[in-house]
Amino acid sequence: MNNYGLGVPWLWQLPSNHPFHEAAIKHDIAYDDRRSGRLSDTTSHRVDRLFLEDCLKIAGNNWKLKSQAYLFYYICRVWGAIYW
Repeated sequence: MNNYGLGVPWLWQLPSNHPFHEAAIKHDIAYDDRRSGRLSDTTSHRVDRLFLEDCLKIAGNNWKLKSQAYLFYYICRVWGAIYW
């Protein structure tokens, strides 16, 4: 079992039925691949940016989801820098 998803399990995490859940899993796998050495030719900024792009595609014209997409992106930029 993994801890992939939107958030940090020991702190907060959104449910797996959130629209961005699959994008978050893809993002988390990229971070894990980088830490394990399987992905060495990219940056955290690129991985986070791809996450934002995926979320914005899912959000479409829904302003609430767009707002969440940017919020999660900025959380990734700050929090992810610690783990990258």
